[in-house]
Amino acid sequence: MNKILLGVICISISLLSGCSENSKSEGENYESSQISESTQVNLADDETYFDEAVKLISTETTNSFDSESYFTDLSMDDLIRYPENNLGKKVLLVGEVVQSTNRGKYNVYRIMSNQEGNFVFIAIIESERLATKIIEQDEIRIYGKSLGEFLYISDDNKQETAPLIYIDAYEL
Repeated sequence: MNKILLGVICISISLLSGCSENSKSEGENYESSQISESTQVNLADDETYFDEAVKLISTETTNSFDSESYFTDLSMDDLIRYPENNLGKKVLLVGEVVQSTNRGKYNVYRIMSNQEGNFVFIAIIESERLATKIIEQDEIRIYGKSLGEFLYISDDNKQETAPLIYIDAYEL
């Protein structure tokens, strides 16, 4: 299984001030990001970072989930070009899981979709919410909300940016 190196993560949203000051943890370089004026997050702790990002949106419960509400005209192009304008907006995405990893209480997936051309997005869900384990090469339909952008180091050691999606529900 390939490892996602989550050395550099930023969410571009209106409350986000960008990446700043490097800090070291266990021999690796990480950057920190401002989620809000008062909360400094060390990205070496992905679980805390994802917690802060998820606090910025409303999450769905089984009782309130309505799959029809995810059929919107929000395109992948919109998610990529205007991440800060689409924070918390619902989206329905389909693709193949190309990478799966666990970051504390969250499972993180890199997904390749060809809905609107080939593109990659990152999706997260709390591990305790998994009804069925999601593995590499699964075809998946995600009902989720935009959390902005996600910056990461790819397998070939290049910095990549992809939309970050919180999973409200999924189908395999």
